Amino acid sequence: MDLLFLQLFNRFKQIRETLNKDKSLKIEKLPPIQEYLKIKDQDFDVKKIEFDTFQSLVNFVFLKEFKYQTMIVFIFYILESISKNAVSIIMSLLISSILNQSNNSIYFGALLILISCFANICRHKAITKSMEFSAISRFTLLNILYQKLLKIKTQAIDTGKLIGLATSDISMLEYYFMLIFQIFVMPISFIFGSLILYIRFDGIIGLIPLFIIMLIYPLQIFIQKRSIEYTKLYKQEQDKRIKLQSEFIDNIKVIKIYGIESKLNQRILEFRKREQQYLFKSQMIQLIDRSLNFFAQIWASMLFIVILYLFNYELNSASLIATIQQLQYFKVSCVQQVSYGIQSYLNIKMIFQRYIDIYKNLKMDIRQTQKHESAQLIKLNDLSVGWKQEKLLKQINFEINPKDFILITGKIGSGKTSFLLALIDDGPLYLGGFKSERENLTKSYVEQDPILFEDSIQNNITFGKVFIEELYLKVIEVVCLKEDIEKMQQKDQTMINDRVTTISGGQKTRIALARALYSLSDLIILDDPFSSLDKQVQIQIYQNLREFLFNYHFIQTNKYPAVVLTTHSQTIINQFRMFYLLEDGSFSQQFNENFNDVEEINQLKIEFVEQKQSIKKDQESQKQVEKIKQNKFIYYFSNWTKNKLFSLILVVIVIFMNFLSEALYNYYYQGISVIKPDNYDNQIKQIIMICILAFINNYVKYILNSFGCLSANSHIHINMIQSVSQGKISYFDSKAGSSVLTKFTTDLNLADNMIPVTLFDFWELGSYFLISLISLVILQTHFIYIMILTIILNWQVLGSYRNLILKSQELDQQTKGPLLDLFKKTITGLRTINVFEQQKYFLQQFRNATNNAILSNTTYYYAQRLFGISIDFLGLFVQQCGIIMIFLFNQNETFTQALLLLMIFNENQQWFLRQSLSFINQMNCVDRMQDLIIIDQEKNQLKNQPVQLQGNINFTNIYLKYNFDYALNGLNLNIRQGEKVGIIGRTGAGKSSIISILFKLYDIEKADKFDIDGFDIRDLSPLVLRSNISIIPQQPIIFDDTVRQNIDLFNQHSEEEIMNVLKDVKLFDYVQGLPNGLNSHFQGLSQGNKQLISLSRVLLQNRPIIIMDEATSNLDQETDLLVEEILLKKLKNKTVITIVHKTQTIKNYDKIVILNNGRVDKIGTPLEILDHL
Repeated sequence: MDLLFLQLFNRFKQIRETLNKDKSLKIEKLPPIQEYLKIKDQDFDVKKIEFDTFQSLVNFVFLKEFKYQTMIVFIFYILESISKNAVSIIMSLLISSILNQSNNSIYFGALLILISCFANICRHKAITKSMEFSAISRFTLLNILYQKLLKIKTQAIDTGKLIGLATSDISMLEYYFMLIFQIFVMPISFIFGSLILYIRFDGIIGLIPLFIIMLIYPLQIFIQKRSIEYTKLYKQEQDKRIKLQSEFIDNIKVIKIYGIESKLNQRILEFRKREQQYLFKSQMIQLIDRSLNFFAQIWASMLFIVILYLFNYELNSASLIATIQQLQYFKVSCVQQVSYGIQSYLNIKMIFQRYIDIYKNLKMDIRQTQKHESAQLIKLNDLSVGWKQEKLLKQINFEINPKDFILITGKIGSGKTSFLLALIDDGPLYLGGFKSERENLTKSYVEQDPILFEDSIQNNITFGKVFIEELYLKVIEVVCLKEDIEKMQQKDQTMINDRVTTISGGQKTRIALARALYSLSDLIILDDPFSSLDKQVQIQIYQNLREFLFNYHFIQTNKYPAVVLTTHSQTIINQFRMFYLLEDGSFSQQFNENFNDVEEINQLKIEFVEQKQSIKKDQESQKQVEKIKQNKFIYYFSNWTKNKLFSLILVVIVIFMNFLSEALYNYYYQGISVIKPDNYDNQIKQIIMICILAFINNYVKYILNSFGCLSANSHIHINMIQSVSQGKISYFDSKAGSSVLTKFTTDLNLADNMIPVTLFDFWELGSYFLISLISLVILQTHFIYIMILTIILNWQVLGSYRNLILKSQELDQQTKGPLLDLFKKTITGLRTINVFEQQKYFLQQFRNATNNAILSNTTYYYAQRLFGISIDFLGLFVQQCGIIMIFLFNQNETFTQALLLLMIFNENQQWFLRQSLSFINQMNCVDRMQDLIIIDQEKNQLKNQPVQLQGNINFTNIYLKYNFDYALNGLNLNIRQGEKVGIIGRTGAGKSSIISILFKLYDIEKADKFDIDGFDIRDLSPLVLRSNISIIPQQPIIFDDTVRQNIDLFNQHSEEEIMNVLKDVKLFDYVQGLPNGLNSHFQGLSQGNKQLISLSRVLLQNRPIIIMDEATSNLDQETDLLVEEILLKKLKNKTVITIVHKTQTIKNYDKIVILNNGRVDKIGTPLEILDHL
């Protein structure tokens, strides 16, 4: 065992060399993680692991999985406790020897240093091992939770709770797991302390100080229990805020388009306000405990002295000073550490209970699919599917055989998606009959709203499978992605994710389809993937698909696959002689009278514009950010109140009160050191008054400090929300949602819970450092040389470790991001992961990310520990020098106070340096949050001047560039008020870009005219502009709220008005059937019904301009006609712009525009345009 930390020093010698060379730390440049800290490649059997109670989880962590680590930490803390108490005994003997001018003094001094060294080694070893235990245990718990998540079927997951647990709660366990072990030292300290004090005072009266200190235990338990009650409420509000914040960030584009940022911000701020109220109450209660804990040696010794005085016991300054030194250690081991232990225990219990609740709520699907060995892939016999007792599909008898290409269509809400989900054992429950499938059947699935993972295009397609170049190139060709990829700057290594707005809907669909084909599955299930593609691309991909599946696929696997496809696209339906109509929960076979096997389209060139933020632009933007970012310390403390001057005054008051505390403590020590029998009465009164003043001063300064910190965090949070709301959408295109969310979770949690505590220590220890320094020099003038030496050496050590610790802490924060990314990706794409059977692939990614997180986390703590070891042993050297000087220059009676101050000064100076560095590290979270505050903002000209637009749009020579290529390249488009205009074009032609500039999501590069009703759009604020436009987006969003709040986004309409709109869109009966009507939450909405909800919003808003972005792509023909009727009658006088691939939808429009390469290729009436397509 590396008792002298030599291996650790050698490890960091390599890291320091890397840091000096590269100026930054990268995970791949660190020495490899130790084997005993690595999360091994083994699965926990989550089916057998049951965490039903707090005790079961405690047994698993402390007594089963990590019992040896627990035992090692326990042993080192016990050894430290024994040696620390031995130090107290030796110090008492040393004082007596010096007073008696004994020759043994030098031996006691040497023994004191030796035992102190051993105590320090044990303490640092205990802390190091407890840190390792904390890292491996909490990341193991995270891995078990992730494994459970991978084994469930898609279900309603409380995202807020899960993300809160994975970020805030697990991060706090890092702190509590290390503190909980320190409670082990209390029994040993109590036993030794009792023995020492019994001998020192020659009887049981010496035990009084310990009994006095023990009186605080019931109070500590009561305080911590009360505090934890508020902490639970704080966590509940935090979960709600995180869930809403996550939805906000993930749907930022649609939220900006709807213009509901302020509404959602208000809800977030309401959660945050309650969250901070509970947190403040929790902290106020804990501060009573801290106020007593941190001067326990003062009030305990004061009560002891009063008792001795009342019983006429002779008061001896040497004995009292030694007793105070003993109580100083008791303050840590028997008061503070017990308080921390109780706090840690209760918080661990709370977090474990939250873990258990989430773990139990992740319910694994217990249905067992029967297996058969016959040729059929799937057989359904009288299968009924639905929710609870409501049957969506009734007594279905169906067979799927190799080489089948099955088409299913039907009205929206008829159960098409439910049927597909039944095929993959997901979604609705089986309510009767049975399903069997062929042994080892493999499946792939493409959803209506395809899920892309934050990774390269290539990895999204191969999706955990071995890269086979021939197969990869083939599927890219089949889905017409080859030319798209060629135009991308990074080709197929381009990083994409499901949030990026510059990847078109068609490209997302084709990437997902390529993933399904690459898997070479036996059964390919496609849920209307053609809805986001134009007619020619639909036919081309359909033809390529049939050729690939029944030729290339068969050659590669020697098996014919089967395909089950649902669609509303008449273009695709016309390619089938026979299809199935799903109606009233049953299938009926239909023969297609309009069968038209299109052969003429054999070669299509699909051109797309790849839109990706340039690295050069990002670098320039980063330079700009660095110029305007404020110093993190100035920014933080200036936000302690709403007024900067008041903030400065509050900081000065807190600093002054900390100096006042230390002055009172030193005045107390001085009074004890010169206590004499002839003046007992006055001296006793003085020390009582000092204690009362110290307690009041302590509590008030803590309250002011907490108020300042929480006030600053509140202002920072408000600024972040406002910045996100008004930030340019281009920022979110280039940032993963989790990197933004982390600032609202991990960083804000760190600012709420850790900065105030560290700041308490920073103020107290800093003021103690200066006051003690002055006092020591006054008491023993020759100590000034030691003080100068210790300050120089300690700051030299701090300088050598500071950059290493800061860089390792920065890396620690960076490596936690991928874990949150994987949690969010898994929650979102759970169905896709399950169908493609890629649980092991994602689990391996999570384990790799976990091991990287453990490596960076332990590197950070190892760096801190080496810094602590260095300054501790430097302190022992200084302490030895002080003892030698006392031997040489002991000239007055105050040497006992000087020796006590020297030892306490040495310990507190080291702790001050550690906490100073911790404070600097923790303030990096303020720096990261400030990064979000200073992102580029949308321009808000004419902000306070509302404008009522009519709908006359004039675009002349519009240019819009996302990257090197133009998305809009000289666009000319004029639309008069009330016109209905359809816009068609191949994927990537620029259709979505028109929406983007209409809503001012991106700034155009140049234009001759860019007007609505004579107002230059560049001069209109986004808020005013968006308040005049309604949209039905391609991927509709349903908020986690009531039906009323989802439809009436601004809460401006009566129930009657809402119900009338629901009648118009044929959703009245559905809503009436919900348990609480408009006040219910949605249940099991189909994609088509979600589009109708979006339409109801448009009708209710009654705005002059309506945008429909593929709004009818998921609608059946009957509902499509309903939407057309609504547009022509109820929106008769509105300007309607419809982006569409289904030309049937726009046949009655005023004009149709064909886009190509970012400009208008042709414009005319439906008769002129559609006949030539």
